[in-house]
Formats: sequence, C-alpha cells, structure tokens
Amino acid sequence: MAHSKPHGAHYFHRILQLFWSRESRFVIALIATGLVFSGLWYIDVLRSMLVPVGAALATLFGAIPGFMTVSTKGKIVSAVLASALVGVGTWYTTFDLEHEKKGLETRLNLLSAALSDYANGLNQEQRAALVLKLAKISRQRFNERQFDHVEDLAKLMLQQIPNNGHGLYFYGEVWRVRKNREDMRGEFNRYRSIESSLPPAERDGEAEICYQRPSGFCGERTAWIDHMMANDYYQTAVRSKDAGAKAAALGSSCNFVRESVDRLNRLPAEHFPRGFDASTSFYSTQDMEGRLQRELATLAGGEPCAVPARPTAPSGPGG
Repeated sequence: MAHSKPHGAHYFHRILQLFWSRESRFVIALIATGLVFSGLWYIDVLRSMLVPVGAALATLFGAIPGFMTVSTKGKIVSAVLASALVGVGTWYTTFDLEHEKKGLETRLNLLSAALSDYANGLNQEQRAALVLKLAKISRQRFNERQFDHVEDLAKLMLQQIPNNGHGLYFYGEVWRVRKNREDMRGEFNRYRSIESSLPPAERDGEAEICYQRPSGFCGERTAWIDHMMANDYYQTAVRSKDAGAKAAALGSSCNFVRESVDRLNRLPAEHFPRGFDASTSFYSTQDMEGRLQRELATLAGGEPCAVPARPTAPSGPGG
C-alpha cells in the first residue's frame, strides 16, 4: 500500500503525456479550428473570407505533421487526422451549399411559376407591355454577363408570346457566349425564318426600334444575327478538312455576310459605315469579307464573295 500513491501518480503522468503530447495538441487544435469555422460559417458576410482562409489552413495543417514529430507513427496518425478533419469540413461546406442551392432553386421555380400564372391572365396588350419590359431587362443583364438570368427571361418571353423575336434573339445569344453552336444556330434560324415572313414595316429599323416592338424584330438585330452566323460558318470552314464541306461552309458564310450588309444598308448611312466591329470572339464585317475572298480563292472553281458596298455617309455642313 505504501507504493500505491507513487504508482497512481505514475499512471496519471503517463495519461497526461498521452493526451498532452504534440500530436494530441495538434488534433485538439484541428478540432477547435473546425468548430470555430462551423460556427462562423453561418454568418453570411464571413463566408467569402472563410473559403480562402480555410484553404490556407488546410494546406498548413497538411504540412505540419511533416516537421512536428520525428516518429513515423506520429507523422502518419497526425496526417490522417488532419486529412480527415479537412475532408469532413470540405464535405460539410459542400453539403451546406448544395442544400442552400436546392432551396434557392425551389424558391425560384415557385416564383417563376407564379409569375407565369399571373402573366397568363393578362390580355394581349398587357402581355406585349410585359415582354417589352423583360426585353429591356434582358439587354441589361446580358451586358452585365448574367447569362443565366437572360436565359430565364427569354423562356418567360417565349411563354407569353411564342416565336417572339426578343426571346429567340436572347436565347441564341446565350448559347453563343456559352459556345453551344448547335443551339445558337437553332434559335437564330428560327428568328430568321419568322422574320422573313413579316412585312418590311415590322422588321426594318435600328436596334432601339426592336425595344418598341413586342414582336422583337428589327433590321439591325437581324443584321447582327446574320453577322454572328457568318462568323460561325467561317470557323466551321477553317476547321474543315474536307474540301466539299469547307466550300459549303464558306458559301453559307458568304451568304450571311451579304445579307447582313444588305440589312445594314437599309439603315441610315452614318450607322455602321464599315459594318460591325470585331471583338475577341468574332471578326468584323470588313475582316470577314477579306477572309472569305482569300479562302474562296484557294478553292478550285471558287467564286468571289460578292458583298454590297456600304453607302457613303452624308458630309456635314460645308463638307
């Protein structure tokens, strides 16, 4: 009995060493960090900061076991625990975000259905006014690169007025920027098919006139669509290895350029005097003309692409 107290103190010292070793302190720090992050995650304003901070800490915790202990067993245990905690944290945040996403999608679908039901009860004049408002919002959202919003608005416009030019145009533009060439061509061809059946008074005019027409057709918009189609078929031709397919794509591109310029020629001469300008994703009207002439010249029996000339803009006073 005289040795029981020192023996008990020895075991207490062993237990203290076991639970307060460097490895144990590291695990406790991991758990504490995880709990802190779990609590802070529910503060919305901090989430954007927690993601990069969490990634940095994960990298740090992953490296710590390498220099924290000299024993192989200690390194393995610490590394496994660190990886497990980081993995659980990643799963938790992903699960939470996915849950929130599904909740937001459900709310969005309910709101969209409610708006559609409300719009279905409108008369023809009220529907036309709604489509014009949605078209202007779509233009703004497209310029802000909110393409998911534009897609939803295009669907709603087509629900209210089927084969509406605004809906078809913005749908096609969304597919274009997403590089979905097949669906882009489908929407633009539907637009062009309907537009070709309209009288000139319902399809000519500048872009702003489009936003005064619930039907959504105007000359400048159609010229732009033709220009996008011309660029698309030109890219098809350049990538084609088959001479016949290349010639067909160049012919289609030439036809679209010709129609685009012809529509621009119906606008005032000071509008687009050189055609459409280039961007990082497509060629200008003038560049397209030159490229088509060069490509067609390399084909056996290839005819030049005859494009109408743009009229000269009127001179100013005293010019």
